[in-house]
Amino acid sequence: MGETTYRDLVEPTDLAILKSASPARFNILHACGVPCDLPRLSTYPVHAINWADRAGGPCIREVAGKLDAVICGGVNNLKTLPSGTPEQVKREVRDALAQAGDAPMIISPGCTFDPDVVPPANLDAMIEAVKACG
Repeated sequence: MGETTYRDLVEPTDLAILKSASPARFNILHACGVPCDLPRLSTYPVHAINWADRAGGPCIREVAGKLDAVICGGVNNLKTLPSGTPEQVKREVRDALAQAGDAPMIISPGCTFDPDVVPPANLDAMIEAVKACG
């Protein structure tokens, strides 16, 4: 999809949907797949942007400080969360926070995950790692 197609067809629909959601206290935009222009998406009326930084990119370091919205992500929802160890999850959390630097950050999976497949210990590890970095 070219820039013109996106600007003319997709963006107006995105903005119409987000306008309807604007009364909410906190909105998160999920950019599925490999987002092409996160800085542009961060100008949307949302509080945070989530994307699969580990599985699809770009990495957090590349966009930290360039977004108007809070960064939301940091843990690989396809590999580490379902198949990794709690220590691997903690390592990704610490790395994501380090990549973000002073930029506001919410630690989360990059996209959806199957709760029947993800070990509860890995979800607990996300929480423990954030608390330890606190």
